[in-house]
Amino acid sequence: MYCLQNNMWGRFKLFGWIIFSILGIFLLHILIAYLSPFPFNQINVTILFLIWEYVYRAKTNTLWIACGLALLIELFSGLPFGFTTLAILTTLVTTRTFFSIIFTDFSWVTIFLLGVFATLIIDCYLYLFTSSLHIFNGDTLPLFTNLFDAVIKLFVNGSVLLIVYTILKFFKSPKTRQTHF
Repeated sequence: MYCLQNNMWGRFKLFGWIIFSILGIFLLHILIAYLSPFPFNQINVTILFLIWEYVYRAKTNTLWIACGLALLIELFSGLPFGFTTLAILTTLVTTRTFFSIIFTDFSWVTIFLLGVFATLIIDCYLYLFTSSLHIFNGDTLPLFTNLFDAVIKLFVNGSVLLIVYTILKFFKSPKTRQTHF
């Protein structure tokens, strides 16, 4: 009986942590995206948190957190339902695969490139999905309107991930992580 109650309590704590993470990261993402001035509103808190959890800490719960966050973000998205969710999940898997195969250590260059790569991948997926929607509707293809904003977004997201890595490295040593699935 004690073992069953202990196991249930552990699952309850895990479920609570997942719900708290989803709501906290969603609130932080909405606050930064809609209330910050120009360079800072380009920070994609959702994808940076998910990439950090999925690659650095090798958490298997991250895909569940990603599903919950993506469904909440869909409420504030102008895209058809499912595009953002699909983009976030494929970005997580693509970035994890890329990081496992190409990069093997944690250095500041690797972390910066990871943030840049994740931002580039999610933007490319969203552009691909919206372009396919325009093609099927018979409209003209949307073009990137401002390349400067896209470059700033890549640099800001990579820098934020690098700052988080530097702060966490200062306070504690990184845990061992998986390098394969």
